[in-house]
Parts: sequence; structure tokens; C-alpha cells
Amino acid sequence: MKNLKEGLGIKIANGAKTDTILDPWIEGIPIRWWPTFVDIKAMEMYKVVANLMNADGWCADKLNRCFGKELVNKIEAIQCDVEGAEDTWVWRSDLRGQLTIKNAYCYLKDKENEYSESDSNWRKLWSVKISERVKIFDWKLI
Repeated sequence: MKNLKEGLGIKIANGAKTDTILDPWIEGIPIRWWPTFVDIKAMEMYKVVANLMNADGWCADKLNRCFGKELVNKIEAIQCDVEGAEDTWVWRSDLRGQLTIKNAYCYLKDKENEYSESDSNWRKLWSVKISERVKIFDWKLI
């Protein structure tokens, strides 16, 4: 099931119930996993995504105070509805955001293929007839 969780994300509407740091609301990835600047002390004031919004949408001052430029641009690209419905969990691989058995199966097969390709590369590396030192060196490079 862990692999299926990676396919989920949150579609922001009013941001009232979405945890700013822990929930996967920016391209389906939690903020703590983004390789960019995040001011944790400033983030303590903005526990939920709604706190980063004003009546017109995203509050640029708050975003710039908390995040680096790359992340601010990604957040500002998210359509939000301040007065609208609540945030919803969506399946990111589907245009409608719906998880079906077929979508889940395709997603898991793609993940399996990713792992099997890397496994076959490892098998090839370890089956090559070269010095063990060279194999270990190659392994460290990978």
C-alpha cells in the first residue's frame, strides 16, 4: 500500500484542513521533501495551507517569507478557491483525480518496472567478469 500512497496528492480548495509541512499538496509532494529553502520558524505560524492565503488567493508576502523562489512559483501556480469547497485527496496519475483498479494496477506495474530495470542493471554489473575491486568501485559510483 505504501507505493499507492505515493500516487496520491491533495487538490487545494480552501486549504483549511491541509497540513502545510506534512501533506502532499505541491505536485503531490510534502514540503519537507522539496530540495529548496523552507524557513521552518516562519512555517510554525502557518500550520495549515489556508494560513498562506488571503481573500484573493495566495498571499505573496507569506509565501516569500517561508519559501524559496522555486517553491513560491510552484505554489502560486496552484489554483485555489478560498471561499469554496474543502481540499480533496486525488489520484495524481488520473486527469479526473480518481483512483480506479485499472489506474492502481498500471501505477504499480510502472513502479515494478522501475525496480526490475535497476535490478537487472545490478545483475549485469555483478555478472561481469572483472576484478571484485572494480565491481565495488562501479557499485559505489552508481
